[in-house]
Amino acid sequence: MLRDKRSVRYAAGSFAVIVCIGVAVVGFADGPNDRPNGPISGQNKLVVSETPFKATLDVTGSIAPDETVQVVAPFDGPVTSMDFSYGDEVKKGQVLTVLGTEDLAEQQLATKSEYLKALQEAKALRHWKTSVDVARAQRSLKTAQAELDDAQRKLKESKKLLDEGLIPRNEYESTAQQVRSQEASVAGARDELDATLKRGDEAHKQVAELDLKAAKSKFDDVTRRLDEAALMAPVAGVILRPPVDQSSDQSAIYNGARLVRGQLIGLIAQPDKRAVELKVDEVDAANIEPGQPAEITGPGLVGVTIPGHVVSVASEANATNIGEPATFSVRVAMDNLSPKEMKVARIGMSAHVSIQLYQDRKALVLPAEAIEGGSPNATVKVTDGASGKVRTIPVVLGHVSPEGVQIVSGLKPGDTVVW
Repeated sequence: MLRDKRSVRYAAGSFAVIVCIGVAVVGFADGPNDRPNGPISGQNKLVVSETPFKATLDVTGSIAPDETVQVVAPFDGPVTSMDFSYGDEVKKGQVLTVLGTEDLAEQQLATKSEYLKALQEAKALRHWKTSVDVARAQRSLKTAQAELDDAQRKLKESKKLLDEGLIPRNEYESTAQQVRSQEASVAGARDELDATLKRGDEAHKQVAELDLKAAKSKFDDVTRRLDEAALMAPVAGVILRPPVDQSSDQSAIYNGARLVRGQLIGLIAQPDKRAVELKVDEVDAANIEPGQPAEITGPGLVGVTIPGHVVSVASEANATNIGEPATFSVRVAMDNLSPKEMKVARIGMSAHVSIQLYQDRKALVLPAEAIEGGSPNATVKVTDGASGKVRTIPVVLGHVSPEGVQIVSGLKPGDTVVW
């Protein structure tokens, strides 16, 4: 027989921390005078009935912003002005910090030079057939062809003079050699013109246009970041410290500090939304689902109970040391905060969250002492009406609380349970 609530909790495979349960037990009686023909001295009995039943999980966490907007450094540079303190309320468009632009100005000059070179190349290829390079190659071919025509004319004259015996053969051979040399020059000039024309084909034009687009993007990006030297708040809210990275203390932002592009400067929390961040063990995480209702209280929320609901349950465990139990992050949103609640629910305060895991308006519940064994072999003793005969029947256990155990099947309203 189970002797305490802890053993029933493990037997039912339920939750680690359960509170606030509706008791479904009526008709308790103690002592031998109350048992109908019962054979057990000091027998207890009860008649079960349907009753509201609620199982909750209590967890302590901390209040956090429900939604945040990141403020990051737009480029590498030193902080020349820091015009806020963490925890301040800021307005949209308010200047938060100003960064020095010396390094970025040098980058702008370099990217502008690359852009102008790429622009010049792309423009040349757009009208390549009429470009200077093509015209030069065409002139070279025309000149070589003219020199070849002149050499061929001289060769014909030399041949006539040779046939008439007016010049020696070696002079004729010299002229013939000049013709062959000019023919090679013409072939080379024609190849050069073909190669020059090919530099302006569609493939080369596309490459030049892509290079121009990339160079312009770099130049525009640097120019845009120069305009963001005065970093302004993108939304209104409360500006918070960034999480501290173990590899670099990102929270150490001050006048003169050198920031890198993309470094997180702060988080702006929306002023009218809050949430509670929790860490639960793997057993409890399996029973929490988004949408489950919750109630939030805390030492700083004096006299205030704030309704909420589960927003998310992490699918990946938090980083832990080897051998430590796994924990999962759970986020609970605070619903419909009034101005008074917003004022007292400060970010970073501790909070107690009671998550409603299960509710049944017509549940059958027994005290832990009435159940023998554990799931899946739990049993209870019931008595027949007139005869008072006791028999043992199997039951299926459901949710568990310190007040009792839900019976999913095996009993019906009106059954009398004894132990």
